[in-house]
Parts: sequence; C-alpha cells; structure tokens
Amino acid sequence: MVRRPTAVASKRPDSIGADLQQRSLVALVLFVPIVVTFLYVRAFAVELPFQDDWDFIVPHVQDLATGQLSWSDINVQHNEALVLLPEVVMLVLARVSGYQLIVGIYANYLFVCGCLIILFLFFRLLRLPGRWSTLWFLPVSLLFMGWRQSDSLLWSTMLSQSMALFFALSALYCCTQAYRIRAFFPLAVLAGWSASFSLPSGLFVWPLGAIYFAVAGLKKGWAEQAIRYIAGWLVFGGICGALFILDHRPHIVPWPVGLAFVFAHPIEAAQYVSIYLGSPLSSTPNEALYTGFIFVLLALPALFFALRLAREIDGVLAALLLPAYVGIALGPLLYSRFGLGVEQGFTSRYVMTGVLAPTGIYFCLLALMRPAIECRYLVSALLVLLVSGILHAYPFGLREGRQEWSNRTNCARVIRNFRESEPRQFLCAYPDPAIVLQRVPGMEANKLSLFRK
Repeated sequence: MVRRPTAVASKRPDSIGADLQQRSLVALVLFVPIVVTFLYVRAFAVELPFQDDWDFIVPHVQDLATGQLSWSDINVQHNEALVLLPEVVMLVLARVSGYQLIVGIYANYLFVCGCLIILFLFFRLLRLPGRWSTLWFLPVSLLFMGWRQSDSLLWSTMLSQSMALFFALSALYCCTQAYRIRAFFPLAVLAGWSASFSLPSGLFVWPLGAIYFAVAGLKKGWAEQAIRYIAGWLVFGGICGALFILDHRPHIVPWPVGLAFVFAHPIEAAQYVSIYLGSPLSSTPNEALYTGFIFVLLALPALFFALRLAREIDGVLAALLLPAYVGIALGPLLYSRFGLGVEQGFTSRYVMTGVLAPTGIYFCLLALMRPAIECRYLVSALLVLLVSGILHAYPFGLREGRQEWSNRTNCARVIRNFRESEPRQFLCAYPDPAIVLQRVPGMEANKLSLFRK
C-alpha cells in the first residue's frame, strides 16, 4: 500500500521559502516604518494640554474627574466637527490612565498605524505579479508614517483626524469587498457612521461609496444587487447626514470664508490646492507649490488611463477612491481655511489626508504598467516624487520634533508653576491665557494631566 503524502509533507520547500519571503517583505514594508515612528512619538511626546486640547479635552476630563460628566461632555462640537466618538475614546483613555492626556497621542498613533494597514489592503487588491511585488508598497509605507506630519503624531487633538481617516478608509475598503462577502456591507455602514462623527470629512464616504457600488456593480454585471446596495447605502448615509445637520451649530471665524471669497481669488485658490497636494512631498511651502504642480501634471494622464481601464484591471477602481476622497476633502478646506492664506495648506496636520492623493495615483499606475506602457514612465516619475518626499519628511520631522519637545517641556514647567508665571507665558499652550488660568486650578486640584505625580 502506498501512502498519500499529507498536505504538510507534500508542501514543496520552494513554496515554504516563498511564504517566508512574503512574510519578511510584509514585515519590512509595514512594521519597520511603524516601529521607527513609534520611537519618534516616544521620544518627543510631552504630557501637556496643547492648543485645542484646552477646548476639546481638558474641560470634559475635569467633569469626568469630579463626577459631573454629562451628555454635553460627550456630544461635543469642536470647530466645525462633531467629535462624539473621539471624545468618548479620549474620556475612556483618561479614566483608565489616571487622567494622563499623553495616552491620546499614543491612541492617535495607533489609528495612524491602522490607516497604514488599510492602505496595504487596498494595495493587495492590485494583485501585482512577482514574489517581490510587495516592495512596491514600501514608498507608501515610509511616506505615510513619515515625520512630515509632526502635528498629527505629537498632538492628542489629532485623534479625531486619525480616527476619521481610519474609519473612512475602512468604510471604503469594506465597500470594495461587499460584492464578494455580504457581511462587509454592514461593516461599511458602521465604519461610515464612525467616520462621520469623528470629523466632517468622514461624511464624504457616503457619496464615494454609492459611486463605487454603482460602477462596480455594472462592471460585475450585478445590477440588481447594486441597486439594493446603493439604496441601502444612501438611506443609512441620509440618516447619518440628517443627524449631523440637526446636531451641528454654525462655527464663526474671524477670517474670510465662503465660495465667493474663493472665486474672487482663483489664482491664490489654485496655489492653495497645489501647496496642499505638494505638502506631503516637500519641506517648505514654496517647494510644495511646485511639487504639487508637478504632481498634478503626472496625475492627469494617470487618471485618464485609470478611468478608461478601471473596469478591466483589478484594484484600479478601488485605488481611485483615495484621490477622490482627497479631492472632495479639499472643497471644505478651501471654503473654510483658504482665508488664512495660501501657506495654510502646508500645515503638517493635513499631510495624513493629503498623502492619499499620490498614494492612490501610484496604486493606479502600478496596476496599469502592463496594459499601458505609458504608465511605466509615469510611475517612474511619481516614484521620484515619493522618494523625494520621504527624504524630506524625516529630517523635517526630526527638526520639528526636537523644537516642539523643547517648547512644550518648557511650557509644561510654566503651567505647573502657574501661580508664579505671568499670563503672557501661557501663550505657549493656548492663544487665550484667560482660558488656561481658568482651567489650571481645577487640573491641579484633581491631579489631572501634568499635575499627576
């Protein structure tokens, strides 16, 4: 009698070696940047309520510590955003950590890592051939986890942004999987709601998801299922949007806002967009202006090929969701922040979202390299921009991190000794010293944040 080899015994050595190689590549492209950025956060994070923390976190943590927590401490509007979910997460973390606000920085970092993993799942949808194809993701990993976004990595208020982006990416990815496994549809809805009540940009997943369901359904020939998904998606999105509008209050700012202001300054608005798009790949606003212009020149033909072949090539349609998300997000920014000046688009806290534009175009070009030879030249040019962005990101972030650590460490010393400090010294923590003076005594009495031994 001849025994049949078991599945384990029959596995060829070269297959085992290929599996090990793939795992090693995944570890390289994902976990090395994650670990390196963790060391950055660990080195430069400071226990100090900073800027918007005094509105977004401090008063609500004080109410939690004194047993006066109410619904108004949870259902919070910060600027234009309804930040219910980030507020809940921050209050839970404060309670568990003994009211240390620095845990918000680490929670924010974890959501940034989660965003990177979702981007890797988008990358896997491309189904690139070759054992070494995973290495194509390395530039994205290094750039997305790069230190150019120093604000997003070292500021606990950015938890709302990282949560919104994580849930938005999760919702869009679940949309791409819903035709294959129906359980992904309710997960997409749940993620869409979570994104919407983390930051207003989370609302953009609803129109994008509907468009994806329509186009992907036609591509696969599943018109009946597409109609059901689109109808259900729009119903849930409509309810979410209605609740957002009913709970939202107008946010008044001292600088000019609105479409009329944007259309009155079209050249400056174009410069703002260019700086925003070039910001993740540059170290100065002037450099970002030209880099953004070059990126647009590369993106336009890439979008032409991607839109023409999206229904034929795996992963292209999903990859297009990333620059589309950035494009929609730019509208509210122009509406509400353009009045602060064109260089405001260079702000490091926008990098986390802005980097999705070159990432999505890069994914499209990778998928299109074989059927469209022109895309090989385009992806080579875009790789130069990505590598340039990586080389700029880490030195820039290192300088910013060192400076912020020094400034915030000195500021924490001022806050601890608030009775001996002059009010103008509190400007290091918040633009309105009266707010700091109003809330610091309660923090000291309840041993919150930097007053906890």
